[in-house]
Amino acid sequence: METRTLHEDINIIYIQADSFPDGIDAVWQKIFTILPDVDKRITYVGYSAMQTDGSITYRVGTPLLASDDASKFTTMVIPKGVYISRRIENYMDHRDEFGNIFQELLAMDKADKTGCCIEWYESETVAHCMVPSIS
Repeated sequence: METRTLHEDINIIYIQADSFPDGIDAVWQKIFTILPDVDKRITYVGYSAMQTDGSITYRVGTPLLASDDASKFTTMVIPKGVYISRRIENYMDHRDEFGNIFQELLAMDKADKTGCCIEWYESETVAHCMVPSIS
C-alpha cells in the first residue's frame, strides 16, 4: 500500500450508473459517447460511495477542462488530501479484484471508513484504488 496526495480539490464532470455493480460497464461506455474532447482527456475516475440506505452509488467522470461548459454536466469535487492507495498495472486484467482491493484499503487503521472509494485511471494501463486517509 502507498499514499497519494491530492494537493488541490479536483472538479469532476460525471454521470452516475443506474445501479451498482450491474450498471458499471454501461456507465463507462456512456461517458465516452457524451464527453467532448475525449482524445484530450488523460484521467478518468470511478467514484463509489455508500448511501444512508445501504446502497452504493457509482459515478464515472473526468476532471473538468477549461474548454468544458460545466453547466451541461453534473459536477462534483474530489477533495484534496491524503489517500491510501494501491497501484494496479494492466488494470483491465485485474478489474474483478477491485472490490477486494477496496476492502483491504478500508480495513486499514488510517482509512476513513465513512468516505468514498476512488478508482483513479492515470493511463490506459495504470489505475489507483484510493480511499481517504484520516491522517
